Amino acid sequence: MARHGIALLRLSLGIVFFWFGVQKFFPGLSSAEDLATRTISVLTFGRLPAGVSLPVLATWECAIGLGLLTGRLLRLTLLLLVVQMAGTFLPLVLFPPRPSGPFPGCRTSKASTSSRIWFWSPQGWSSAPPRAAGS
Repeated sequence: MARHGIALLRLSLGIVFFWFGVQKFFPGLSSAEDLATRTISVLTFGRLPAGVSLPVLATWECAIGLGLLTGRLLRLTLLLLVVQMAGTFLPLVLFPPRPSGPFPGCRTSKASTSSRIWFWSPQGWSSAPPRAAGS
């Protein structure tokens, strides 16, 4: 496990990103579709319609997934991942979750979606290629 742990971590995260990216290509399939389009709409001041923003996000996530799966262009892939992680956190700031459920502190689907992605982000950092000495 010690020998292949980082590669397996990178591959598992690549599968997750690719899978969720592909889902966004099919309207109504992704549970995060509404939240993602609302967030992008706020960030672009309504200039990017949902019909454009969702395929762009889907392509972005698939590119991250493919980069992690193939191991090629990892530095670019991780840059895309950093930007995507910031975008994933923004709905919690832009649209604060309201408690729902039987007691205070229950997670909304919005908070749950964002926290799952934030849970996986350390896996992406650990997939970074090692820096050469002196660089």
